[in-house]
Amino acid sequence: MHPIAKGFAVAAALMIAASVSTPARADVFKCTVDGRTVYQDKPCAGVIAATPQQRTARSETAGGIRVPEYLERPPMPGATPLAILHRQILDAEAYSRRLHTAYDADVRLTRARVAGLPMDQQNREAEALHAKWDSHLQQASKRSDDLMKQLRRECPGGAALSEGREVCRR
Repeated sequence: MHPIAKGFAVAAALMIAASVSTPARADVFKCTVDGRTVYQDKPCAGVIAATPQQRTARSETAGGIRVPEYLERPPMPGATPLAILHRQILDAEAYSRRLHTAYDADVRLTRARVAGLPMDQQNREAEALHAKWDSHLQQASKRSDDLMKQLRRECPGGAALSEGREVCRR
């Protein structure tokens, strides 16, 4: 078992042991918002009567926290190659922070949601969470590492990078 999934399973087991009484089910409403399906604990906006669906691990995983997209900004006109690289590094770091924040939120939601489920379902949820996020987290880390390697190739003596001033020490 992957270390993240193993840690998640242990944490989930501790949460179950510590809980006094956690309901195994709760009402979930399936809604369409801006053309996409979302799951929420309140009736959909604008609907007079709605039938709640039984909350299941699979339906929740599909509707959990969305993985943020990486959007690369176009280079500023007249920017030097080092300034462009600096901006790419900043963008990659900002994306990595957004990605980790979303991942942490998804872990917290999943832990709360699966607390009353049997251990085999909790393990499946941990595996699904891992499958959903792992490649994105690895890609973000690789992107940052690749940009830093590029910076070290271009500036073997180091660099001073700040807004408006990028200096390569050779």
